[in-house]
Amino acid sequence: MAEYETGRTYSDPRPERRARRKVQIRPGYNVSADPRYLVQVDPSHALPGENAPLLAEPDRTEPVTDEEALGVLRRRKAAALSRQYQTSDPADIAAAGLPPTLEEALAERLPRALPPWTESKEMVTIRLSPQLWALLYAKFELEGSWDNFAMMVETFMYEAARSPIASRAEVAERRQRMLDETVYSQPGDQ
Repeated sequence: MAEYETGRTYSDPRPERRARRKVQIRPGYNVSADPRYLVQVDPSHALPGENAPLLAEPDRTEPVTDEEALGVLRRRKAAALSRQYQTSDPADIAAAGLPPTLEEALAERLPRALPPWTESKEMVTIRLSPQLWALLYAKFELEGSWDNFAMMVETFMYEAARSPIASRAEVAERRQRMLDETVYSQPGDQ
């Protein structure tokens, strides 16, 4: 189990899994922004977001570019490799099929282009409230798409990724509005 400065330990409540499933959770932790694991690239060759998290520009509304997405992807993969090399024994590195040095791993494993849309999908896990699940299933059923929930969520994610960038204030306002309408509302308020 990795150790962090802050955070809480999550242990699966099911006894048969408790021994296997202990992870350290640090709310909001982003390994690709942790200075201990950042891998710096020559600034003259670095893509936007490759050496540090992207910064929001005032009044920017254009969607994320492919160049920015690739830069962030490269930074995230480089940070994950850096962390693996810093926290693992050489035997574990070899057993994972990685080269002996981080530099070799970066040269071999960092993507040079965004993966094609046809590449096999990555598993993503999210937690949603049961009421939101029910609303989504009802919506998908009305639209005739209830039998392919994953495709509909992927469509939502694609539309979100290609939509204009919102300011941090707008994002916070939308989040607060959702909380006010759901978690913080009292029965009969609606």
